Amino acid sequence: MSVTWNDTGWLWIGFAIVTAGFAEQKGRSRWVWFVLGLLLGPLATALVVVWARPEPREAGLPSRDVRRDFAIGSGLAAAALAVVALTTGLAVFWIVAAVALLVAGVLTLLVSRVPAGRLR
Repeated sequence: MSVTWNDTGWLWIGFAIVTAGFAEQKGRSRWVWFVLGLLLGPLATALVVVWARPEPREAGLPSRDVRRDFAIGSGLAAAALAVVALTTGLAVFWIVAAVALLVAGVLTLLVSRVPAGRLR
């Protein structure tokens, strides 16, 4: 009897959901840890359980600048869409990949040139 995706895939998704729940209880991003749980399975669950809760920020410190995260996400989306366009041969994916790459470039430019304090 061979092992198929149905045998192990649901278990991996279960680990990802449990990891996301533990991460949220520890004050971490549930979506980041959900993806890590999909990739690493039980190792991600063990990491989120073992690592200590992050220190709370002081009131005077600036919050995290999420523009960098959006730039990285747009770049990854552009790369993934380019791979899909290469494998399928559909031009529409090249157009969407180009738009995502443009968004990533603009956000990277904003992160490097405009301080986060000026945006408020």
